[in-house]
Amino acid sequence: MSKTFMSASALAILAAAAITPASAQDVPQYTQEMPASSAEVDANVNLETAQLTGKSIYDLDGQEVGTVAEVVTAEDGTEKAVISVGTFLGIGSKEIAVPVSDLEAKADGSGYSLTLTADEIEAAPAYEGDTGAM
Repeated sequence: MSKTFMSASALAILAAAAITPASAQDVPQYTQEMPASSAEVDANVNLETAQLTGKSIYDLDGQEVGTVAEVVTAEDGTEKAVISVGTFLGIGSKEIAVPVSDLEAKADGSGYSLTLTADEIEAAPAYEGDTGAM
């Protein structure tokens, strides 16, 4: 009878070992990155848009057409880049406003590309302080 008892005990120990949870090393670890607070997001947006001021803007053909004079917030909350475009030394120049999201950083770091041709830029309405322009 003691042989049966020992066999049953051994079997119980093996069964218990089989159903015990895996060690911490065997359990995959999942982490979830917490979303940035709105203050952090706003700070990142402000930092990025502040860095646009003074940067060169290139048209669809890769020709430099102007520079970012300032970045403003439109009534709908979107950020607009006010771009000074025009002729030599600012004579005959005007400012236009385009959504910051329409600007794409150039790979060589020389400025930002705009998906407009020189003719489209010339035909764009002048920015006159109304952040809803363009």
